[in-house]
Amino acid sequence: VEFHIHHAKEAAKVERIISLLDPKTGKVSKKAPRCLTSKQSAIIE
Repeated sequence: VEFHIHHAKEAAKVERIISLLDPKTGKVSKKAPRCLTSKQSAIIE
């Protein structure tokens, strides 16, 4: 997987998605989601 953050690109390996974050509050909105879609934020391992 390649992460794009502003102008930086970093190669990484995602072991698992721990939780999905609410964009307004930054708090956990769903635990162990199966996938992420565009513009979602998550805690990953």
